[in-house]
Amino acid sequence: MLTGCVGTMQSLTSSQQAAAPSNDTRACAKNFTVEGSAISLSGKKYKTNAAITGVPKAEAMSRASRKLAQDGLNIVTLDREGGLLVASNKVIAGKGPQDDAQFVTTFEAQGGALAIGMRFGTSFGQMAAEESVRENMCGVMAAIEGKR
Repeated sequence: MLTGCVGTMQSLTSSQQAAAPSNDTRACAKNFTVEGSAISLSGKKYKTNAAITGVPKAEAMSRASRKLAQDGLNIVTLDREGGLLVASNKVIAGKGPQDDAQFVTTFEAQGGALAIGMRFGTSFGQMAAEESVRENMCGVMAAIEGKR
């Protein structure tokens, strides 16, 4: 589960590159960005991407869905042909689908590599620790690559 990710309102800048520790060479950490604010109506959007090689799309999707399920998320959509995986994280004290935080992963073949895109969003008044979201995204990426 995206442990400790969603909490109460916090004011942050509307758009920023969330810096990974300088010694973190993982593409998922270097490419991690944050847009929006917990106090904006559209909430915050956390994104990352990386290109991997040596893992077929179907296997990458299976590994990602297993990892997300192990982490406590519910798999909502697994479109193998379209390369789309959507999982939801129930917001604590949530009262319905509008209180689910969506974790979306896309898979697209590009030449000899597989482009992986991830995004996670929180709604107005919710917050997530950037480090926690980044580490969870990188954990999914590591599972896709077969490193976890």
